[in-house]
Amino acid sequence: MFSYNAEIVEIQKVTDEIKTFKVKLKSGQPLNYKAGQFTTLGVLLKDNEKYDYDKGAFVEDNELPKKERGNWLIRAYSITSAPQVDENEIHFYIVNVEKGALTTKLFELEVGDEVYLGERAIGHMNMEDVEEDANIVLLATGTGLAPLRSLVRGWKDTMFNGKRKVALFMGVRHEHEIGYREELEGFEKECKDFNFFPVLSRATEGWTGTSGYVQEIMTDKLKEAWGVDEPFIPNKTYIFICGNPIMCDQAMELLESKGLKRNTMKEKGEIRCDKH
Repeated sequence: MFSYNAEIVEIQKVTDEIKTFKVKLKSGQPLNYKAGQFTTLGVLLKDNEKYDYDKGAFVEDNELPKKERGNWLIRAYSITSAPQVDENEIHFYIVNVEKGALTTKLFELEVGDEVYLGERAIGHMNMEDVEEDANIVLLATGTGLAPLRSLVRGWKDTMFNGKRKVALFMGVRHEHEIGYREELEGFEKECKDFNFFPVLSRATEGWTGTSGYVQEIMTDKLKEAWGVDEPFIPNKTYIFICGNPIMCDQAMELLESKGLKRNTMKEKGEIRCDKH
């Protein structure tokens, strides 16, 4: 049974279409999760309310069948906070999807409003079986940054242990869409073995950083930054990928051509991927 078991304690606008939400359980208890996992958010519709996907808006329909009245809208979202540092707050990094029923509702909410927060988190994006001297590459587009930012925050001591190199590639269209930029640039200054590469696919005049697509430029950038001939070596490099399906598929195809394997329930591999 779903219920309004949590409330929004902070909302920040990143762009017109992206917001960060901080949520707390009303019980005051912490959510049991690991950095890199995901859970669900939800809101309850009014009895006569439904979403018209053709119009991209909610409408009143007093003839809704009884079983469709008061439905919950529930969706899974990656958690971008980390239990080690964010205590009882759960953070989300959410894009307002065009004709998305739940995101339409979420983007109308204000601080203090109630939401449903799933009290169980799942997901395989973690570092529990990554060798302590294996290099790590984090590859994201858009709000796929969420679980990777969580990994950097939650596994900071393990990730930056002085025995490995770490790189995070963040692919967006425009410079103002670079999420958590100040924080990640701060990590880069603090951790000598960490490289942060924001990559713009639609760079405009004045951009002095990297342009293109993350899956296409990552190899050359790592060769240069790490001073190696081949950055992707089986059992020596682990890749965490999250973002749009095209990027994910192309990145995995490239990595598999170099002998790396996808991590599955049956077989340990170096590639962990969540498509958004």
